[in-house]
Amino acid sequence: MKVPGETSSYAVYPNPASGKFTFSAADANISSLKMFSITGYPVGIRAKQAGADNSWDIETKTTVAPGLYYIQFTTGQGAQETLRMIIR
Repeated sequence: MKVPGETSSYAVYPNPASGKFTFSAADANISSLKMFSITGYPVGIRAKQAGADNSWDIETKTTVAPGLYYIQFTTGQGAQETLRMIIR
């Protein structure tokens, strides 16, 4: 099942994960990166760009309950995209 706006140019892995995962983008022009629970509650994350390969290492700031989460990001062109993420 695709989330509206989900494309093959962006990915999160491993998926499912246990609180640490990688976000990979088609380009490095990502202006914001956020994580939300299925109920829309924001989840604090730390995101660090991992070298020049257009990926970010992401870790949740607190322990989160297992379940479905959404990674929402905005591209440099202003387009907003959403990917699904499962935390186990």
